[in-house]
Amino acid sequence: MGSDTIDAVALFGSCYADARHGFRADAGDAAADLQSHVNDEAGHGPTGELLATDVARFGPPGAERVLFVLSGVHGKEGYAGSAVQRGWLAAGGPDRIGRGCAVVLIHAINPWGFAYGSRTTEGNVDLNRNFVDFSKPMPANPDYDALHPIFHTADADPITLNRAISALESARAWMGPKAFSNAMSRGQYSHRDGMMYGGTSPTWSNRTLRAIFAEHARGARSAGLIDLHTGIGDYGATVFICLHAPNSPAWERARGWWGPRAIDGSTLPSEHKVLADYAGTTFDAFASSAGPCEKTATVIEFGTLDRLSMRRALLVDRWMNTTGDRSSPEALALMRETVAASAPADPEWRTRVVASGVTVVEEAVAGIARD
Repeated sequence: MGSDTIDAVALFGSCYADARHGFRADAGDAAADLQSHVNDEAGHGPTGELLATDVARFGPPGAERVLFVLSGVHGKEGYAGSAVQRGWLAAGGPDRIGRGCAVVLIHAINPWGFAYGSRTTEGNVDLNRNFVDFSKPMPANPDYDALHPIFHTADADPITLNRAISALESARAWMGPKAFSNAMSRGQYSHRDGMMYGGTSPTWSNRTLRAIFAEHARGARSAGLIDLHTGIGDYGATVFICLHAPNSPAWERARGWWGPRAIDGSTLPSEHKVLADYAGTTFDAFASSAGPCEKTATVIEFGTLDRLSMRRALLVDRWMNTTGDRSSPEALALMRETVAASAPADPEWRTRVVASGVTVVEEAVAGIARD
């Protein structure tokens, strides 16, 4: 079955538990080697369900070339990532894995955030800023410090939110693109109640992902990573973010797998043309945990709402994580709104995302086999 015949809408879970059930069923039907890692530190989900990361491996033990496809780093963005993983299974992806290759699907690496409709893990930690060396002094981010009062004063009241969004737009103008990008996206380690907070120690999701990389890349001479996200880019667009050094061997391999769009920034929207100096990302975890093999990685973003709408969703998520009651009717309504900003219910959007995502995975499967 090709990706053009898949019912993409049906691949999106209605909630974390539904997405997990669908992924495990599809992986089982495809004869995956299936593992589960239960987060016993975060309690249970909103309806009492287990919070777990599931791993489906296709290909022989000790494969020389291994491709990882990762979903749910930013929990509520896991709806799209899960659907892409299931779409690749539905399209018969495991049947096209090259000899000596393996594909490892990592589903919902941040199950707490997925289940509770949050970008972060439990404790307001942004997992994609948590992969730093905590034995060393934490990276400073003075650009973020300048904006923290704006974040800290924003709550769920529309007037307060609009005031904060306006203040951020003004800061964007006077700070300049690089400083503002660092303020908004680099990550920070000094404000527990702030945005992009990287934490004070490795989270459960951090430790689990590192262990998965180490186990499944053991013995490999080449490994690839596709980290699936949503929220950056025009509505329904597929955006590549490459953090490899320009003209490095990994940068060249990424271009060979996905073409120039993977490395030239052409898919990035104008407000993200100047990238932050990211700290503690999944790239760092992959580089340090997947063994001595050569590594090729990309972040894929599927565009959703406009910049100001996404900023509003981030502010609401921070407020809910630090001061909000997630069980109140108001909080549940806000949670549904922020989830919709990361996973629109529009069938056309969902169809485009699954088709494009499956193509990205197929290109990597072919690329790592060639290399």
